[in-house]
Amino acid sequence: MIKIEKNVKMPIFREGRNLYPWKEMKVGDSFVSDRIMHGAGFNASIKHAPKKFIARKEGDHYRVWRIR
Repeated sequence: MIKIEKNVKMPIFREGRNLYPWKEMKVGDSFVSDRIMHGAGFNASIKHAPKKFIARKEGDHYRVWRIR
């Protein structure tokens, strides 16, 4: 059975909204992340349309490019 806990405050992660430089990136720019980025790149492509981003795994990390 799962234990229910009361009065545990939820942390606020406002800085997460600016964690990645989607707005500042130009076509051909990229960045490296140790987190899985495939979904984040897809979501950023929708949110920041007509910009388009794509992520690929490189060894033990992920690289995200702005492609449009």
